[in-house]
Amino acid sequence: MALFVPRDVLSFIIYVIKPYRILVLGKFVICLIWAVDLTLRPYLLKVIIDNLPAAFSTDTYQNLLWPSLFYILFGSLSVTTYHFYHYINIHLISPLKRDVGYRLMDIIMKRSHHFFQTHFVGSLSNHIENVMGGVPELLQVIIDRLLGTLLCLGIALYAVWQISFVFGIAMILWVFSFLLLSSKLSVKAQQLSMKAAGTRAKVTGQMVDILSNIISVFLFAGYAKERKKIKESLDAYVEADQTRGKRFMRLFIGQGWVFFVYQTASFLFLLHGFKHGYVSVGDFAFVLTLNSSLVMCLENLFLDINNFSETLGHITHGFNTILNTSQTLQLEDRFLSNHSGKEIFQPQKESLSIKFENVTFSYPSLEVLFQNISLTIYAGEKIGLVGYSGSGKTTFAHLVLGLFPITQGHIFIEGHDIQKLAHSSLRNLISMVPQDHSLFNRTIMENIKYGKENSTDEEAIFAAQEAHAHEFIISFGRGYDTLVGERGVKLSSGQRQRIAIARAFLKNAPILILDEATSHLDSITEQKIQEALEKLTSKKTTIIIAHRLSTLLKMDRILVFDQGKIIEEGSHQELIAKSGYYRKLWDSQIGDFLPEEQDKKWSYG
Repeated sequence: MALFVPRDVLSFIIYVIKPYRILVLGKFVICLIWAVDLTLRPYLLKVIIDNLPAAFSTDTYQNLLWPSLFYILFGSLSVTTYHFYHYINIHLISPLKRDVGYRLMDIIMKRSHHFFQTHFVGSLSNHIENVMGGVPELLQVIIDRLLGTLLCLGIALYAVWQISFVFGIAMILWVFSFLLLSSKLSVKAQQLSMKAAGTRAKVTGQMVDILSNIISVFLFAGYAKERKKIKESLDAYVEADQTRGKRFMRLFIGQGWVFFVYQTASFLFLLHGFKHGYVSVGDFAFVLTLNSSLVMCLENLFLDINNFSETLGHITHGFNTILNTSQTLQLEDRFLSNHSGKEIFQPQKESLSIKFENVTFSYPSLEVLFQNISLTIYAGEKIGLVGYSGSGKTTFAHLVLGLFPITQGHIFIEGHDIQKLAHSSLRNLISMVPQDHSLFNRTIMENIKYGKENSTDEEAIFAAQEAHAHEFIISFGRGYDTLVGERGVKLSSGQRQRIAIARAFLKNAPILILDEATSHLDSITEQKIQEALEKLTSKKTTIIIAHRLSTLLKMDRILVFDQGKIIEEGSHQELIAKSGYYRKLWDSQIGDFLPEEQDKKWSYG
């Protein structure tokens, strides 16, 4: 039999079941009672049958009475334990699923930004669901089936050995052959189950990906292409699942033949013993009944393992994804394990300094983007970041936020190494209005309040007013209680952007990062927002990423990026006067925006 639980999975299970050890112990006790009952009642039936021919004798009647009473007593005890068994499951299974889900979400929410860039959200949720359901199922298979069957076999072996050592040896050979065959076939079956789990997770992820981008499917007539892709993935899943099913089919056929040979041999031994007088009629009934009960236990065990093997594959595959044991993200793992940070920093200042010290960074499997960058942004300074798409502007901001682990070097905020800061402490220092401003499928009020824990409705409304969002919010029938839909799809891009800006107003952190914060606003609203943002940034350290260079005219300093390098820096007037790369960017603007791609004929020194 192959029920090999990986060490990390086993450690996780032991961790989550600790609060329920009394209930787990109760399952062990019930398992023991059932094992004794499975063997003892057939034995009591043997005693009753052996005493029936002389039942009219007074002494024999007394001998018959007690086995009958014990037979009835164990029958009632078995029924009673069923009630306790269901009681334990009610108070164990669902709470255990809850704790598993909570723990997995706690782990996965601490992953780096790159982790979520390389995994389907639907696939991740599917992994969590599989582990939540699989851990309680694994616990039940180990206790109810595996342990129960081993106890039954041990007690049964002792009982038949009392009749004749021949039956004991035959039972040992049968069980050994049964387990050897099952182990040989089940190891491969479990591997196939893991493969089937992987293909199933991939299908789920693709489905979620398609449905999340259904507008693109409509606009680009992608129905046929996506339909073909899904069919190919489903066909791969069917093939993997059928291969696994065929392996289990061979397993059950082999088990059936092993039992047939054993039961036939037992029958012949019983006939021989009965003929020579050392086997009674009760022994005859006891051995055959016990064999049938034991084979039912073993078959039920492997029926469970047939279903559970797939679940174990899902659990293992889910753990490999959630815990990220693959080598492709070793840098991220090193960051998470060694630099998760416990230091708490709660500054009282309105603005903070940022310092890059010999920072080198590259995305996994890609070339180095930043090489030994050293830079200081002073407290209260307003910095603009410019450059063509892909030049490193947004990555620079993400490194300040700690969304990616740097390869080497240090980033300090007010002298504190961000890799040693607790994640929550670091993120509390920074407000960001991202270019991709998706919202939670919650009310507008909840989305705004997400910027500051324990904020009041009045504070949230004031922030919305500052972001010029209050007017459109109150125009909705439910006002601030309006649900915005998944990722905020019920709102326009401009409305979502104003909600994101309101969050930043409410959070009021000493560092502010704006990534094209007004790109989806009309010119009139943008002018109002710019006035509000100017008020917001007046005493804060501010980093603004912009393709519209006119928004950077009042910056204290502008950093010009190209291919991961800061090639120029200075105020707008200073950079224009240099007639260098920034001047070419300024002159190349189309409608106040930079073109997406750099003209290849341009170069800088």
